Amino acid sequence: MRTRRLLVVEPQSLWRRTLAAVVRDLGVAEVEECLRVDAARQRLWRDDAEALVLSLDDERDAALALLHSLRTDGHAARARLPVIVLAESCDNELLLRLQSLQVHRLLIKPFRLRQVLAAVAAIWPGLLREDDLQE
Repeated sequence: MRTRRLLVVEPQSLWRRTLAAVVRDLGVAEVEECLRVDAARQRLWRDDAEALVLSLDDERDAALALLHSLRTDGHAARARLPVIVLAESCDNELLLRLQSLQVHRLLIKPFRLRQVLAAVAAIWPGLLREDDLQE
């Protein structure tokens, strides 16, 4: 089985590194980590990530602009890139915007690591066993 590539964009270093380590340890994907949206944009346009976990916390407008660019830049693989969004809150306006940007999953903080793993597992069915998602 080939290795998948996941890009995680999260300003909180401890959370980002924990998620990346668990995903790697479970053999789900190679993980690239970014602290900021600008760095993520550069990696997405340079590399071939197969899924994206994107936090809206510190750079909401930049993150939403990145999502819009992914969906409209004319690059077929980026237009179909599965995206999991992490947010501290979500109003109806944001929810509608995320739906229009074809976000696969929205997780509202606080959430558990296993919820993010389950969202990643839904992108790549069969890569995780049910007991991998237990705490």
